[in-house]
Amino acid sequence: MCSKTNHLALSMVSALPTKTCVTFSFIVLACLSCFRFKGLEEVHQFGRNPGNLALFKYIPQTLKESKETHPLVVVLHGCNQSAGAIARTSDWNKLADRYGFYVAYPEQQLINNTSRCFNWFKKKDYKGSRGEVESIHQMVNYMRTNYPIDSSNIYIYGVSAGAAMSVAYVANHPEVIQSAAVLAGSAYGMAFNAFSGLRVMMLPKKRSGEEWKRRIREVRPDYTGSYPRLVVIHGTSDWIVNPKNSRELIKQWRALHELDNPPVRIESYRNNDRLLRESYLDRDS
Repeated sequence: MCSKTNHLALSMVSALPTKTCVTFSFIVLACLSCFRFKGLEEVHQFGRNPGNLALFKYIPQTLKESKETHPLVVVLHGCNQSAGAIARTSDWNKLADRYGFYVAYPEQQLINNTSRCFNWFKKKDYKGSRGEVESIHQMVNYMRTNYPIDSSNIYIYGVSAGAAMSVAYVANHPEVIQSAAVLAGSAYGMAFNAFSGLRVMMLPKKRSGEEWKRRIREVRPDYTGSYPRLVVIHGTSDWIVNPKNSRELIKQWRALHELDNPPVRIESYRNNDRLLRESYLDRDS
């Protein structure tokens, strides 16, 4: 997870449908639990918090007295979820115990969105030094200030609405994130209000890679650094977020990284014939 491979810029894993169920969509809408998962600690003061989000953190026991630097993973939940729900269903805390890293869990407030979705479709929340994306940035800075975080190993992971907000964070702060994992997300700049957000979930806008690229470049026009690698995961039978959203996201990231080569395909990823992996490599690979 924490090693760096220079040649791999973007990959996608798709899950093929089965006859019995919808698989691998990573969208959990049934859990309405807001109770606190064991081990999570709430942070009440982490900055101005213009997006009015909550922050929970997980510090492995082995790292509580550590002076050495360790990675940070930022985990964004889906709609109708909480920090506790995504911690319980994703097992990030167990991975943190095993591999030695910190976890930060931003949490949406009911007053901001009645479905507890991150507002990835509102410009005031997904662009610039304001709103929810700025609150998440202040959370990252809080963790870096208060714990020995390895700044070259900061990752972000999001599910559904959290996936779309993860892409928004990377678009605004590409220099912070090493790589991102996006589960059932969408391209940056896909929607601009709640209505368009609902619409593109079902029928995403189809644009050229250069147009999608322009929308990200407009966020930081003076930025000349590189953009993080991306792992895109989506179930092909997802009936809530159309998998075409992930195809537009891949198109956007291929244009950003100038990846012209066709993907390297693995039809049965990790010996599972329901998983298809595509890896997009740069020109030096």
